[in-house]
Parts: sequence; structure tokens; C-alpha cells
Amino acid sequence: MDLQRHDRIGKIKQWSRNLGRLLTLIGYLLWLGWPASLLFFYGSGTFILFGTKLERTQLSLPSQCALVLFFWCALALSQLLVFHIRKLMAHFSAGDVFNQGALDAAGKALRYGIALFVVEIAMRAGVTLYVMTSGGSYSLSFPFDELISGMLFFGVMYVLLWTLEIGRDLNQESSLTI
Repeated sequence: MDLQRHDRIGKIKQWSRNLGRLLTLIGYLLWLGWPASLLFFYGSGTFILFGTKLERTQLSLPSQCALVLFFWCALALSQLLVFHIRKLMAHFSAGDVFNQGALDAAGKALRYGIALFVVEIAMRAGVTLYVMTSGGSYSLSFPFDELISGMLFFGVMYVLLWTLEIGRDLNQESSLTI
């Protein structure tokens, strides 16, 4: 049976192409975050961060710089994540699922996703500590539910990566057998 002509494989290829196009659009939209961060740094007024309303006049210059640095880090990691997932979708749309290129793209996307998750948790903890130490009357709680769901998501992603590695090894072994 020719797997390349199988109906489900054709649908996966089409979905991968569509997802790749969507990720290209998202990648372009992420580039708008860089000028938006400058507007945040030099702007005035109030903003809402993780459900907490903060005045820019309340924030000291080091805390503003820390927020912008966290935002830039998250933005750069998001761009890298989208880039590598787009590469993975390009492999899937070409039917190259179990090869080293797809495995490398999936591994890099997973690592950048974990780094982005860590930056988001650190930023939430930083905002919580800042509000608590500045005497603000904001009710913040640490997002344990997001932490647990993030760990479960990345656990599933590691299983996917493991599956791709086994499929690559079986693919190489079968080509050597033939």
C-alpha cells in the first residue's frame, strides 16, 4: 500500500500546508510587537498585566525596564517557536514526517516553547512580587492551574518528540533492510 496516496495522509498534508500559512501570518504579526514594546516603554497611562491594573507612574524605571526585557524575551522566543513549528509543518506537508529535519524542528520548537513558558511564569511571579512589595491592593494569585496544564502539555509534546524519534529510527532501519 502506498502511504503517500492514502486519504488520511493527504488530509494531514493539506492541514499542514494551511497551518504553515497561518503560522507565516502569525510570524509577521509578531514583528509588530517590537514597536509596540517601545510604545509601552515611552507611553503613559494605565495597563493591565495578568489581570492587574498598573499605572505607569507607579512603576520605577528599573521595573519598567524589567517588564520590557521580559516582553522582548517572550517576543523573541515566540518568533523562534513559530519559525520552528512552521519548519515542522513544511516537513509534514511534504510527507517527510520521520526524518532528521522534522525531528530537529520539533525538538527546537519544544525547547523554545518550554523557555517561553518559563519566562511567562517568571514574569507572573515578578509582577506578583512587585505588587506585594509596593503595597498595592491588588489580589493576585499564582496560576497553579496554568503551571499544571503547561507541564501536562509539554509532557505530551515530549511523547510526540519521542514518537518522531522512534519513527525516524524505524524508517532508517527499514531502508537498510530493503
